[in-house]
Amino acid sequence: MSENEDLHIGGKIVSTTPPDKMPSPELVARALAAFEEIDRQRAAAPPDTTPAEPLPERFHDDMIGTEYEPWVRELWAERERKRQQQNESGD
Repeated sequence: MSENEDLHIGGKIVSTTPPDKMPSPELVARALAAFEEIDRQRAAAPPDTTPAEPLPERFHDDMIGTEYEPWVRELWAERERKRQQQNESGD
C-alpha cells in the first residue's frame, strides 16, 4: 500500500496521512490545550440528569451499511433457528 492509498475494510475507509501533510507540533499543542479546557469545563458543569433517548438500531451494529451486512444477518438468523430447534427438542 502506498502512502496516499486508502484502505477499505468492512465498508470503512482507512487512510494514512503523508508526512508532508501532518499537523505542526504547535497546532497539536493548541488542539490539546483546547481539549483540556473543554475537559475542565465539563468537569465543572453539574451532571446531566435528563434520561438519554435510546439510539436508533442502526447505531447498535457496526456491520450495518457495510458489504458484510447481508451475510451477517443471515448468519445470525441461522444461529437463532438452530437455537430455537435445540430449545424445542430439549437438547
